[in-house]
Amino acid sequence: MKPHDSLADSPIRTSRANRSSEGPDKTASLCIVVPVKSPELAKQRLSPALNHQQREVLAKHLYQYTLGYLQQHFSDYDLLVVSEDSKVLAKAERLGCLTLRQTAGRGLNAAMEQAASEVCRLGYKSLLMLPIDLAFLTEQELSQVIRRGQDQDVVVAIANDGGTNALLVQPPNGIRFRFGLDSARAHQREAIKANLKFSALALPLMALDIDQEMDLYSATAANSHALTGLTETDMTGIGGKRYA
Repeated sequence: MKPHDSLADSPIRTSRANRSSEGPDKTASLCIVVPVKSPELAKQRLSPALNHQQREVLAKHLYQYTLGYLQQHFSDYDLLVVSEDSKVLAKAERLGCLTLRQTAGRGLNAAMEQAASEVCRLGYKSLLMLPIDLAFLTEQELSQVIRRGQDQDVVVAIANDGGTNALLVQPPNGIRFRFGLDSARAHQREAIKANLKFSALALPLMALDIDQEMDLYSATAANSHALTGLTETDMTGIGGKRYA
């Protein structure tokens, strides 16, 4: 039995913005969805550690890192960026990603509900949600999530705090999204209600997201790939605390 199984016991194919009218490549059954909050509003839980400008710089850096990583290592899959921020969407379009402006409500769950509907409309069979604030992305771990989807309907990569650091769902609108406190278990409950097969994965690197001050310490101590390229000024926090 895998750790945490007790919970329940695909350049990215360069998809131009106007591709939405054409639908996905027929070989592409999985769409990777990256929800992105406006950098100006992101990472509020890091406010005790970083000032507003530093949080905005960090959010933009993590966004760039995540898209770049996916383009380099998971080019077989289409990528959709959902955001209410026009600059975020413009950047995604320049990189050849599908884009979706968030209009239905506020917050991550609303963004994902809207994205799931769009992914279904475009003809994809499954959705993989990936946040931009993971300290590490590895081909091995992310591929493990995708492979688990070959025989499971809902797959969660569990965060250290019990949250959801990746979520594969098939069909894309198969469950209600329950991001928030203890969301791994919440997604398990939704899968059970929908009579879908569920699996939870404890992946040691993907378990660390950069959300709070201690996460910054942990990520820098572990030489997080996602933080590479940030300057000392970017990572010197309030009161002179150094995170790099």
